[in-house]
Amino acid sequence: MSQENGLIVRLGNQLLVFRTGNDDSPRCTAAARAKGERCRVALMYLEDCMFQEVVISGADGWVYALPAGRIDRECWIRQRCPKHLDSERAVSAPEWTLFDFPRDADLISCLWPIWTPQGVDGGREVRAEASATRPAAVNEEQLDLLARALAVKVEPDATTALYRYFDEKDRLLYVGITDHLLGRTGAHILGSSWMDYAVRSTITRYPSRAEAAAAETAAIKTEQPLFNDVHNRTPEAKARLVEFLIEHGRADLLAPSVSRG
Repeated sequence: MSQENGLIVRLGNQLLVFRTGNDDSPRCTAAARAKGERCRVALMYLEDCMFQEVVISGADGWVYALPAGRIDRECWIRQRCPKHLDSERAVSAPEWTLFDFPRDADLISCLWPIWTPQGVDGGREVRAEASATRPAAVNEEQLDLLARALAVKVEPDATTALYRYFDEKDRLLYVGITDHLLGRTGAHILGSSWMDYAVRSTITRYPSRAEAAAAETAAIKTEQPLFNDVHNRTPEAKARLVEFLIEHGRADLLAPSVSRG
């Protein structure tokens, strides 16, 4: 997500978008003093959670969202700091809108790689025509609706990715897990010898790394990917890898230093 375009906060299955425009943070909308001056507290800097990847169904990608952790969810919805959460004195209305695809497609900066017989396509940039102005402010009468809306297509419980890579003959090359799929894919492209033969991949998300790790172990033992070493150290596995490399004229990769993943 581009911080120059907007801040996204995740409230359960709901994503709220604050269009920054100038890289600013959502400030409390309450009046701080008798003069009616707006509170200067920025909500984003009260939250110590790290941004997380949230998969957007139908968009072949994800956004980076700040989970509503230490701060009461009403602080985000009403755009009030904890001190002024119950205050009735407002200087301006909350500026949040519900995430909507494709309207907010410009906030999706990481897309699944596309595998073709010609190699890896790094992914298309999905961009929507961004509005030059901020969305209209949400008034107080809309807050209840905003808090209960479930229109966002999000897979909130899926975090760790279990991925598989296949070659042009649909032979399984490698199985792995990661919490940061884009970075791990880039590392494979740069350093894994089998990536030259990958034409497609599959991705399954799990709610915890432990569940993904268990699924990975089971997949390696039963599906026997060519380039996985751990859980796959059998004479038969080694023979199949040797045969694969000879088939592709890469006997040089039979050295112990071959990059498996």
